[in-house]
Amino acid sequence: MAAAIVVGGVVGLLGGPSAPEVDDPVSAARWFDASFVGLAREYQVPRDVVAVVAVALRGGFALALAMSPPGRRVVGWIAARAGQRPWLTAVVVAGGAFLLIDVLLSPLAFWSGFVHAGDYGLRTQGVGGWLLDWVAFRAPTWVGAAVVAGLAYAVATRFPRGWPPLVAAGGAALLVGLVVAGPLVLEPLAYDTRPLEPGPARQAVQDVAAAGGVDVHKVLIADASKRTTRENAYISGLGATRRVVLFDTLVQARQPNTIRAVVAHELAHHQHRDILRGSLAAAAAVVVGVYALAAWLGARTRRGRQRAVSDPGAVGLVVGAVMLVSVLATPIEAAASRGMEAAADWRALQLLEEPGAFEQLQVQLARSNLNRPAPPVWRHVWWGTHPSPLERLAMAQRWRAMAGSPPAGPPRRAFVDEPKAACDTASPGHAPARRPARSAGA
Repeated sequence: MAAAIVVGGVVGLLGGPSAPEVDDPVSAARWFDASFVGLAREYQVPRDVVAVVAVALRGGFALALAMSPPGRRVVGWIAARAGQRPWLTAVVVAGGAFLLIDVLLSPLAFWSGFVHAGDYGLRTQGVGGWLLDWVAFRAPTWVGAAVVAGLAYAVATRFPRGWPPLVAAGGAALLVGLVVAGPLVLEPLAYDTRPLEPGPARQAVQDVAAAGGVDVHKVLIADASKRTTRENAYISGLGATRRVVLFDTLVQARQPNTIRAVVAHELAHHQHRDILRGSLAAAAAVVVGVYALAAWLGARTRRGRQRAVSDPGAVGLVVGAVMLVSVLATPIEAAASRGMEAAADWRALQLLEEPGAFEQLQVQLARSNLNRPAPPVWRHVWWGTHPSPLERLAMAQRWRAMAGSPPAGPPRRAFVDEPKAACDTASPGHAPARRPARSAGA
C-alpha cells in the first residue's frame, strides 16, 4: 500500500500537463510604469527581510528542540510529568512546539500583515480582527500537530515493529480527508461565502465553463474585503466539496473579461485535476517521510542512543526534525506549485483565446496586490508558488506567437481599467507612486 501511494504521487505529479518553455522575457517597462515598480519594491523588500528572519528563527527553534541540552531537558521534564506515556509526551511537545514558535514569530507576523500592509492600503480590519484571524489560521496547525503526533506514538508503542505502514497509510488518508473536508471545516474559519449572484460575473463564469466543457458545481464569493483589499481566487475541495471561490474584492473591481480570465485559470486547475494530483503527491511525501523516520529511529535504537522507537525522551528530536524538514521542503513545494500554475495559465489561454484579457488580468493583479513584476531569483525559488507577473505575460506572448495572433498587445495604460461603481475609488489597482499616509482607522 505504501509503495502504491508513493508511485501514485510521483506519477500524478510528474505525469500532469505542463506549459511550454518561455525563453523570451518581457520588459517590465512595457507593462508597468517606473513609479509602480518602485512602490512594489518598497513594499516587498521589508517583507522579504522579515520572511528570511522568520525562516531562520523557525529552523533554529527546530534545531534547538532536537539537539540542544535545554531542549532535551524540557522534553525530559514533560516525559516525566506524562508518566512515561509516549503518546501524551508527543501531544504536549508537538502541539506546544508549533504553538510556541508561532507565538515567538507573532510580532513579525503582526508587523508584516497588519502594520506594513496597513501603511500601503492593503488592510481593512482592525487589531482585534487581525488577532482573531491569526488564531483561527494558526490553531488548526497546533491541534493537528498534537493529534497526529499523539496517534503516531500510540501506534508505534502498540506495534513497535509494524508501525511504519500503519502510520504512513493513516497519515496519507488523513491528509486526503482534510483536502476533501477542508472547504466545509477549515475554510469557514477564514471566509464567509455566498453563491455568485446572477449578473455579468456569473455570466462570465458560465461562458468559460461552457467553452471548457466543465460542470461548475459551486462558484462562491468570499468576503475577503473585511480584512484586505487584495484580489484573488482559488479552487478547493474534491468531489462533492469542489468549489471555485472568488474574492469579493475581485468581483467588485474588475470587468467581465478579466473575471473570465480568472475563472479560466481556476477551471484549468479542475481540468488538470491539480487538487487530486497535489494531494497524492503530498500523501507520497508523508509515506516517504514516515519510512525515513522509521529507519532513522531504528538505527538510533540499535546503537543504544534511545531505549525504543517510541522512547518519550526522543520526542523532541522527532518533532524538531519534522519541523526542520518542513522548512527545508519549502522550495520543493514551491517548484511543484509553480509547474501546476504555469500549466493552468497555458490552458486558460487556450480556453479564453483572448490573450489580451489574460495580460490585462496579470497587470491588474500585480498592481492591486503590489507584487513585484520580477522578484529576486532567490525569493522566487524559495517562496514563489506562481510564475512571476513577467513570466505570465511572456507566456501570453508565447501563446500569441503560436496562435498566429499579433505579437503586440494594447498599450500599457489600457490595462489599468476604471473600477466599477461598487469599488472604492482609492482601489490599490491605482496605487500611488509614493507611500501613502497611514489611515487612522484602516
